Amino acid sequence: LAAVGRVRPVPARFSRFSRCVLAMSAVPSAASLLFDVHGQALRLLCDRSSTHFNGLGAAGRALRLTSRMRKRLDRLDATVAYLRHITGPLVITFLSELADELDSRDFAAVPVSFGPER
Repeated sequence: LAAVGRVRPVPARFSRFSRCVLAMSAVPSAASLLFDVHGQALRLLCDRSSTHFNGLGAAGRALRLTSRMRKRLDRLDATVAYLRHITGPLVITFLSELADELDSRDFAAVPVSFGPER
């Protein structure tokens, strides 16, 4: 687990711009971190229980983990499943449907709260 997020220093022989670009490319994306933690968590659950599970949610339920941990495993499972199936057309469709729904509502009648009144 310690290897996640480690970034090697960029050699000084590169220009300042090149070092900046190389350093940014060494930082893992949020999606790759989620895929990585999902795989590590599934392997950890399977190894510790000596049982094969098809997903984190199934493992959490079978191992009778706390409800808090089961919820977190379920959310991680769902997030990674969504990431595996995301495509450009799916994003366009989602945003179009969201815009249509927002266009069909009258937000003037909805009270907006910005936190507790003082």
